[in-house]
Amino acid sequence: MESPECKQRPSLKFQVFNSPLYILWIIVLAVFFSELAVIFVVNLLTPYLRPDPFLHSILLLVFLFPALYFFIYQPLKFYHSQLKEAQNPSENDAELQKTLQEQKMKEIEVLANSVAHEVRNPLAIILQGIEYLKEKLKPEDKNVGLILEYIVDAIRRADNVIVGLLEFAHFSKFDMAPSDLNSLMEKTLSFMQIDFDRHRIRVTRDLKGDLPLVKMDKKKMEQVFVNILLNAVQAMPDGGTLNVKTRLKDSREGKRAVIIQIEDTGIGIPKESLDRIFKLFFTTKRERGSSGLGLAISSQIMRTHGGGIAIENRVGLPGVRVTLTLPI
Repeated sequence: MESPECKQRPSLKFQVFNSPLYILWIIVLAVFFSELAVIFVVNLLTPYLRPDPFLHSILLLVFLFPALYFFIYQPLKFYHSQLKEAQNPSENDAELQKTLQEQKMKEIEVLANSVAHEVRNPLAIILQGIEYLKEKLKPEDKNVGLILEYIVDAIRRADNVIVGLLEFAHFSKFDMAPSDLNSLMEKTLSFMQIDFDRHRIRVTRDLKGDLPLVKMDKKKMEQVFVNILLNAVQAMPDGGTLNVKTRLKDSREGKRAVIIQIEDTGIGIPKESLDRIFKLFFTTKRERGSSGLGLAISSQIMRTHGGGIAIENRVGLPGVRVTLTLPI
């Protein structure tokens, strides 16, 4: 894949077309062949018209102008437009990328549905078999019962991975409507209050009161909030503080966006893991049953909304800062 620098660098062909030497060479050739054409035409007209320098000049321009237009102006215009397009991707490029992404996700959806069908059915049969074996166990078979519990736990974790993969594959089904983002955040925080209390987490809110409505899928956006808040809770097993902020941002280009920041005072993320946290199935909490799909799904949801998600360790402070951006 070409880097942005390579895309912005003019091609050798463009440099040749844009060079003074090339232009001079084309002009010389154009004048030469146009002069030949004029001489040919003048010879044809000689029996009917007397030789006239003015007529000769007019004919030369008639032949020369199209040659200069097609061999100099049009190539330069074409390659200048190519260079500009490489430096500033057009809406067509964005539409093409969106179409390719949709095709890719459809393929993932087909794969996920196949995996769900072929894997979940055997898992269900295994689970039923284990439940049957547990009923047949004798009191003295404690070790066997413990092993069966481990197997049941592994099956449930595998099933959770499949459920997450299905959610990721079905991300394209969105119900977009103008919605109050602050109200949705308050609803999500209230829904998770039991988790906050259980882990002794204090929640502070700084929600900007006059935010405009944001076009979004409320269920999908709530899923993003829950994923991030759950990560924050898991990062503070011994308690801590959760800061939630919303604000309005105006860019120099006149574009507006709503910014949501969620900060925790937890253990943070290892530096070597920061560039991989949005990859499918990547997790630093495998021992706690994490499937590694939450942030990948959240990132996909934010991109579909035309926004983005950024995660970083707080500078000079414990914990992580998650920044969500949603265009208005």
